[in-house]
Amino acid sequence: MKRASGCKTFGVALALGMAALGCHAETLLNYIPGPDDTGGMVMPAVNFDISAKSVSVTLGGASDTVTMYSLQDYVVWGSKPYADAVFNPAQSSAGWYSQLDPTQQNLPFSTRFGFFVTSGNVEMLPTASYVYIKATSISPGLSGYDVGYYIDVWGQDPPSSSEWLQVYGEGSAYNNNIAWGDSSGISMWHPVFVASGVGSYSATFEIYVGDGYGNALSDWTSASITLNWVAVPEPSTWMLGVLGGMVCLYFWRRRQEKTASQQV
Repeated sequence: MKRASGCKTFGVALALGMAALGCHAETLLNYIPGPDDTGGMVMPAVNFDISAKSVSVTLGGASDTVTMYSLQDYVVWGSKPYADAVFNPAQSSAGWYSQLDPTQQNLPFSTRFGFFVTSGNVEMLPTASYVYIKATSISPGLSGYDVGYYIDVWGQDPPSSSEWLQVYGEGSAYNNNIAWGDSSGISMWHPVFVASGVGSYSATFEIYVGDGYGNALSDWTSASITLNWVAVPEPSTWMLGVLGGMVCLYFWRRRQEKTASQQV
């Protein structure tokens, strides 16, 4: 009976391992999920007090920490349209993926944080000034990208949705700073943040009004906010860990049974 019990344990472990490796028949995920597909938007709200010449920013009670997930074999993309979708780098030639994850190692990412202006008469900002979002500190291994959504980085034409510009983190072409907009209008912006591996990450951003060269206007007060990310292992990795533990448990029980039978 003990042998049967041990075999049952091994069988459960094997079944879990097969589930973790994923014998899927799902559709192939061929582009990056947005914030609504990964848990919902978390929006730092920016306000401009024109008369006081000050900037303020708040999360409005929302958590300042979001979870980062990898693309491949993940099950959290929500009810639509990704509930049955998987992503396999070996099966994709999408140009955006090589920029999101040039290592092709299925890196964790998040698009949930997004900046927007809640109020404040943007059209009354000083002439020839810009609003900037600068990362004054950022964890090693964390990168932020503009992916063609809404923003006019440093006066360039807005990039297409297939063009990725790294604006934050090591390798940033923009010294960890972006020109968000000016008095002609400022739109919601969801950068894509990518982590180099599992763990905790953070970045502090200063939102300020500056001139066309990124220099802060001396008579304006800026505001700062710190955002946090927790990058978790993909489920298949976690399940393989479970599998390994159960296999070890199986052989430990076999050894205990053998020792007990020899003592008898």
